Amino acid sequence: DFGHALLIGGNKTMKGAILLASKSGLRSGVGKLSVSLPKDYIRELNISLPESIIFQESKSISEYTAVGIGPGLGTDLSAKKKVESFLLQRGNLPLVLDADALNIISKNFDLLKLCKNSIITPHIGEFKRLCGDFKSDEEKLEKQQRFSIKHKLIIILKGAHTSISTTDGHVFFNSTGNPGLATAGSGDVLCGIVLSLLSQGYQSTDAACLAVYLHGKAADFALERQSVESLIASDIIDNLGLAFEFLK
Repeated sequence: DFGHALLIGGNKTMKGAILLASKSGLRSGVGKLSVSLPKDYIRELNISLPESIIFQESKSISEYTAVGIGPGLGTDLSAKKKVESFLLQRGNLPLVLDADALNIISKNFDLLKLCKNSIITPHIGEFKRLCGDFKSDEEKLEKQQRFSIKHKLIIILKGAHTSISTTDGHVFFNSTGNPGLATAGSGDVLCGIVLSLLSQGYQSTDAACLAVYLHGKAADFALERQSVESLIASDIIDNLGLAFEFLK
């Protein structure tokens, strides 16, 4: 009843990213989570997160309720082929694209047409590779809005004041979070939350806004026992329960 999500990522140097995204997805209420990752990491995933399911190549992507691609994926030729293959199979499945998936798309712009009505979660560097540079926050916001409308994408532009732009040009600004979120793996945690909410049936705009809010709120709760300097991505996951309870 709460969806079966598929998360695709992981490579030799960034396996932590897929582990963080997987754990945050499960902590955000998804019914089941399958993970597609290199075979070398299967044992580690089973040990660190036994609640997850290993993706079976024989399974059709249509059997899932939402798909997330990118955390720790890498940008080599095999990663590009994997992204292209899944996008071609996607159909109308809810989709979130993060990290290396965005870097691959920025070098292969023809793939954008396969991403319509999905959510992308760039940080500033990834955003510039997709949309070009800017000289002011106003220009950045205008570029974000135009890109969302033109390519039919919901964009979560991560930063000190995370902005969420929709396909009809609306923009939402998040009110939670702190500078501790500028830590390695924080974006992977957010990707997992977005994927989980999409899989549970939330509409894309609602999933994006709620995920960003919960992500920031969990980081705020984490500061009750940590500091901005000491906060790490796992602390965000550990406090997701408090963020959900706060909303209730």
